[in-house]
Amino acid sequence: YKMDDKVNFDDNRYHKDILDKIKRENENYMLFLEENSAPIEYIDPMETENCLIAKDYKSIKEGDNYTHCEIHSSLILSAVALNIPFPEHSQYPRNVFSCQQTKQAVGINTTAYNTRFDVFNHILYYPQKPIVTTKYKKYTNVDKLPYGINAIVAIASYSGYNQEDGIIINKSSIQRGLFTSLYLRSYEDSEEINNGVRMYFSNPSIESNVNKKDLSNYDKLDDNGFIKEGKYVTDEDIIISKCFKKKNSKGIEMTNVSGININNRTSGIVDKVVVTKMKGNLRHCKVRIRKEKIPGIGDKFSSRCGQKGMCGMILEDYQMPFTEDGIVPDIIINPHAIPSRMTINQLLEVIVGKSCCLGGFLGDATSFQNNDIKEFTELLEKFNINGKHYEKNGNEIMYSGITGEQIRTSIFIGPTYYQRLKIMVEDKMFSRSTGPLQHLVRQPASGRANKGGLRIGEMERDSILSHGMSSFLNESMMKR
Repeated sequence: YKMDDKVNFDDNRYHKDILDKIKRENENYMLFLEENSAPIEYIDPMETENCLIAKDYKSIKEGDNYTHCEIHSSLILSAVALNIPFPEHSQYPRNVFSCQQTKQAVGINTTAYNTRFDVFNHILYYPQKPIVTTKYKKYTNVDKLPYGINAIVAIASYSGYNQEDGIIINKSSIQRGLFTSLYLRSYEDSEEINNGVRMYFSNPSIESNVNKKDLSNYDKLDDNGFIKEGKYVTDEDIIISKCFKKKNSKGIEMTNVSGININNRTSGIVDKVVVTKMKGNLRHCKVRIRKEKIPGIGDKFSSRCGQKGMCGMILEDYQMPFTEDGIVPDIIINPHAIPSRMTINQLLEVIVGKSCCLGGFLGDATSFQNNDIKEFTELLEKFNINGKHYEKNGNEIMYSGITGEQIRTSIFIGPTYYQRLKIMVEDKMFSRSTGPLQHLVRQPASGRANKGGLRIGEMERDSILSHGMSSFLNESMMKR
């Protein structure tokens, strides 16, 4: 309120007038807000500190002091957590793990991956829309850019190769493309001018007085010093070569050559080479390498319920167990993964998914819908396909593929949405003999990328001794 400068603020008369006016304005303002308030209000995280929010309208009773109510209880979840089926039937830590694993899943992150030069990109060859998913699929686009496959999963102890978190995968499924993925990696380099010396792209075979810095292979380059598309390359091949001319101590002009290799212990096919012009008539080159990654022993897989597992064995089709209909599972996981982790939502996903496959519809697994689980089991029991009745809990009688006998316990089998994670054994595997050392301490360098040494602690020492290493050394060095 702007007031005349001459007003004396110590005069109480003015104070009362101003306070009354503010009070009247405030009351009018509150009435105005109440009359014009919207049914939906967006609340800041800081504002929620002073609000009492009901989880749904059914939980509001007379006399409660709620200020707001959620539109739907599931809106408390994040974009990643919204895709977990029935998360309210699972422990909270499992839902957290599931979110972490979904971020690592190989899917299809963009439809323009063939024109992009991302540093690295994983693309799943045959991604599928989940059979059982939530109402939010059209907002998170998991039905348009999926990140997994609806695999037939049996929960059984079979052959012992799926102990702990091991899983057994059907070899025929892999040969038909199950979880096969494409790995793209990009490398780039530019021409430059340093202290008046121009570094330019060129093939050293057409230069004179060449001085190479190492024994890398330059044979696969074209005349401009770029690798040709479609060539298979390893870490010993140069993909972009650069030259610069400099006089040596005898006054002879030498061509010094350097080049870019792909990462240590990697290989692949040159997918695309793009050369562009920059300012100053300098050129910039980008090379993309592609590699097909086929699932193998040691690769990591996970369901959307936080049940992660490593492939322990790839079994032939005819060694896998089968149902009376001849259905063979794609994946077998261990029963002991269920009781301690309490991921009941994975069991529900299988039962709902089984009904969906038989009835030809998509399942709704949105959280907090307060569904009665008995409704799911009763629906599965109602199906009668060619005279076959399905057991309400999703169990089936199966036969061993190894002996041909009927397995003495019924086995829980059905479709589960499984994800291939980007953690693959091929990227972790490493060994070295003698190699590069650190300059300062003359210890082996560290890290796989640097061809580094492996630290052997007390426990590793025990493992090596128990494998007979000391007697092998004794035999090699002393006897042989």
